[in-house]
Amino acid sequence: MATKKSRKKKSAPQNEHWFLRYHISFWVVVVVTTLLALIVVLRLPQDRIDQKNGAPKTIADHPVVPRSKPDMRPVPSPSVTEPQVYEEQENTLETRAKEVDLALIQTLVLMGYDPSGLEHGAVDIRTDHGQEYHFQHLELATPKDKERFATILEKNVHLLVEGGSLTVGPGNTSFTVKVFGVPTHEIIFQDDHRPNRNAVVSGKKARMVIVVDDLGRSVDVGKRLAALTFPITFSVMPHEIRTSQVAAVARDTRNELLLHLPMEPESYPAADPGQGALFVGMRPEQIREVLRNDLAMVSGARGANNHMGSRFTQNRMGVEVVVDFFRARGLFFLDSMTSKDSCVRDVESARGLPYLRRNIFLDNVRDEKAILFQLRKAESLARKRGYAVAIGHPYPETLRALETWQRMRDQNVALVTLKDLL
Repeated sequence: MATKKSRKKKSAPQNEHWFLRYHISFWVVVVVTTLLALIVVLRLPQDRIDQKNGAPKTIADHPVVPRSKPDMRPVPSPSVTEPQVYEEQENTLETRAKEVDLALIQTLVLMGYDPSGLEHGAVDIRTDHGQEYHFQHLELATPKDKERFATILEKNVHLLVEGGSLTVGPGNTSFTVKVFGVPTHEIIFQDDHRPNRNAVVSGKKARMVIVVDDLGRSVDVGKRLAALTFPITFSVMPHEIRTSQVAAVARDTRNELLLHLPMEPESYPAADPGQGALFVGMRPEQIREVLRNDLAMVSGARGANNHMGSRFTQNRMGVEVVVDFFRARGLFFLDSMTSKDSCVRDVESARGLPYLRRNIFLDNVRDEKAILFQLRKAESLARKRGYAVAIGHPYPETLRALETWQRMRDQNVALVTLKDLL
C-alpha cells in the first residue's frame, strides 16, 4: 500500500508540467499568428488600399488646372534607364516664357481645344538685362467664350508662371503676357484663322536641326529615333553603358553623330557632368587628353556639343583648347548655350570659324503637348531666320512628341544636319 501511495504522489508534478507546457505552447502559437497577420496587413499593396478608399488611381482623375505650381524640372521616368540629370536647372527669362507656353496649353485643353490650333505668327529673339528670350506673336481662332478663355488663362498664368501677369486688350480680342513686367507673348484672336507657313528668308527654304542629347544608355531609344521619317542628330555621352552600340545605330542609319562632351557646370558638385568631364582647373594638356579619350569612345562623331558646361564655357583658355582640338581634326563644335556668358562665339569668330548654337530646348517642361508646342516654335523661328537648332533629351514624352510631330510638321521647313548649316 505504501508503494502505491508513493507512485500516486509522484504523478501529480508530471501532470502539472504537462499542463504548463500546453499553455505556453498555446500562447506562443497565438502570438506568432498575430505577428504574421500584422505583417501581411502592413505589406498590402498601397493601390489596393487606395482603391478601397476611393482614391484616384491616375493623374487623369485630377483637374486640368493644377492647384499649385508644378515641378518643371526634367526628372526622368523610373522606367527609363537614362542619366538622372540631363541638363543644369535654368532659372532664366526663357524658362519663365516656357511656363507661359504651358499655361496657354493648359487653358486650351480645359476649353476643349486642340493646342495645335495655337499658331506662331512670328518668333522674335529679344534680350533683357543680358538674358535672351523668345517673344512670341501667337494667333488663335476666336473662341466661343472669350471671357471664359481670359479668366482661365489669367488663372493658369498666376499658378504656373513665376512673376507672370496678363493684360487683356479691348474687347477681349488680344492678350499680352508679361514676366516680371517684360512682355513675352502676344495672343491675337483671328476670325479667319489661316496661318502663313510658307514664309522664307532670302528665297531659301527654312531649315531646322533636331539634336537629341544624353544618348548612350538605351539602344531601344536610339532605334526609335532612327525610325523617324526625318534626320536626327545623335549626341552620345562618351562613357555610358551602351555608348558604342548607340553610336553604331546612328552610323548604320546614316544619322549625324556627335560627342556629347561633359563640362563643368556652375552648380558643380550638386550637378555632376559625369565621367570624362572638362573642368576649369585643368591644364591644356589635361584637357586634350580627356578630349582624346572621350572622342575615341564615340567612333565616327562629326563634331561635339557640350553637356552642362555653364562654368567651363565661360573659361576662354579652356574653350580655346577645345575649339582648336576639334578644328585640327576637321570637326565642328555646337554651343548648347547653357550659359548666356558662353565665350564659344568669340573664340570661333577670332579663328574665322562658323558658329553653331542651340536656339531652343524642347523639353524643359516634360509634357508631350508642351514639347509639340516647342517644335512648332522652332519651325516658326526657322521660317523667320532661315534656320533653327532645337535640342531635346531621351524622355518618353520627347520621343512620343517627335513621333507625333512627324505626321503634322510643316513640310516647308527642311529637316537637315548641323553639317548642312556650315
